[in-house]
Amino acid sequence: NNHSKQKIMVAATENNIVIVGGGLAGLACSLGIAKIGFHVDIIESRATWLQKGSAFGLAANARKALKELFHDPGSMDKMISKGILVQGMDSYLMVWGNVRDGLLEEVAKCPNISIHMGKTISSFDDVSNKSKIEVVVKDVEDETKVEKLDAVLLIAADGVYSSTRTMLDLESSKFATVTKWRGALT
Repeated sequence: NNHSKQKIMVAATENNIVIVGGGLAGLACSLGIAKIGFHVDIIESRATWLQKGSAFGLAANARKALKELFHDPGSMDKMISKGILVQGMDSYLMVWGNVRDGLLEEVAKCPNISIHMGKTISSFDDVSNKSKIEVVVKDVEDETKVEKLDAVLLIAADGVYSSTRTMLDLESSKFATVTKWRGALT
């Protein structure tokens, strides 16, 4: 799987943005930010990409937004072709992993996006006199391996059990008492 390879680039302090989380939100966000000229470092705690996740509906407005992110419309069409058209709804039932893989293929085309696999942030500090954020990144397997990244913005896209949210002392996510079941009958 070529998605498990890491890109190693030197981050430019003046226009570097760090995104914590390599899921759909983090990958899509990185593509949009890179498209306007920023360098993006994605910090993903998993060492490899897993083929797991549920299916969900990808409506027309979501496809329109994704079309803005994809460099090659053919790549998006290829990703959409793996879904199932929901009759009468202009929506596709998509497997989460297929959408993630489509986004990863686009990320691989962007020289200003780096993915740091098997890493997590251990701390971050707003350096107000320099208008930057120092982000300390550690290796999940070997916590003695640490690197620092400078950024102008830190984006938390690390999911419902966000470690970034915990570091900010924000209230943890709560169950919304709503359950959705999605699927397709053939």
